[in-house]
Amino acid sequence: EPWDNLKERVRQGPKGKPELPEGPAFNLSHSQGLAVCGMGRFPLGVDVERVRVFRPELAERICTPLERELTGRSTDPHQALTQLWTCKESYMKYTGLGMAQGIGETAFSRLGTRPCLERGAGVWFQSLALLRGEERFWLTLCGEGRPPAAGLAVRPVAWQALRPYLSRKTVEFRPTPRKGNQFPLTPFLAAAQPT
Repeated sequence: EPWDNLKERVRQGPKGKPELPEGPAFNLSHSQGLAVCGMGRFPLGVDVERVRVFRPELAERICTPLERELTGRSTDPHQALTQLWTCKESYMKYTGLGMAQGIGETAFSRLGTRPCLERGAGVWFQSLALLRGEERFWLTLCGEGRPPAAGLAVRPVAWQALRPYLSRKTVEFRPTPRKGNQFPLTPFLAAAQPT
């Protein structure tokens, strides 16, 4: 399929989420120079975040009582809170509602590599910790149907290979050129196939 007209094919779905009417489903995320594009044959959401320190009042605002217990038991509560945030954000992007979904309505009963919504039949999650030098990130992908048996495939791709197919209208980030037209983003492609 020719990619020349990809940016012209992107439309806003009924809830404002960018989509390709003929597929594939995709979703974009970025954090501190790491960019991720989730792709699949089913609706999905993806989020990536660098592990950061959460102020207690923010943690209190985004967590349900069960989530406070889950993250509080962790040996690294900030890492657990970052993963929880990627779970919530990926789900809000999956539904297309964004923050209108409501942080409290996106409640998790389990974290780890296969997080679980308290009330989320038919939606699966996969989370992965990423390292880039000394920086730690969490990546979470969610989709509908049965979870992929093979797990989450994540591979680095060359930013320059993606550049011709993306425009500032179709992506959420605005990369800043550096010396030699290199971009400070490290793009990854995350894909999962339902079984």
